Amino acid sequence: MNMRGFTLVEIIVAIAVMGILMSIAMFNFNDYSRKANVESQTRKLYSDIMSLRGKGLYEKHEVALRLSTTKYSLYSSTSMIGPYQETVLKSEIEWNSPTVTDIIFDTQGLSNVDKSICVNTSNNATVDSIIIFATMVKLGKLKDGENCGQTKIDAKQ
Repeated sequence: MNMRGFTLVEIIVAIAVMGILMSIAMFNFNDYSRKANVESQTRKLYSDIMSLRGKGLYEKHEVALRLSTTKYSLYSSTSMIGPYQETVLKSEIEWNSPTVTDIIFDTQGLSNVDKSICVNTSNNATVDSIIIFATMVKLGKLKDGENCGQTKIDAKQ
């Protein structure tokens, strides 16, 4: 007897297998998206900090960065009137000294505080933190289960 086509059982099994594979792929995609968002946000903040630092150095006047948990603002002077750029964050951030929200870079590109800024979520991103020293700024990865602090971040540069 010559039979053509698939039986109903074969079709149901194939659909079940495809459903399982698609659910695994969706979980991996969501994890990848979360990781990419954290890395992108961290690298953008790093880039803006470095640009602000360069602006203070080359334009020979003090500039400032103001942090909040959901956004940051860049100011072209320390008077903190009217930021020239505000960026809303997708993931909340935290830093090691919550009472100090302003970082000022002087005419030599030096910061007024040593500070670490971390993305406030558990993630598997390559970079999720920024360490600001008086003389340099570095990207880093917060150690698992630790609070945001300079000694708890593995510098990546």
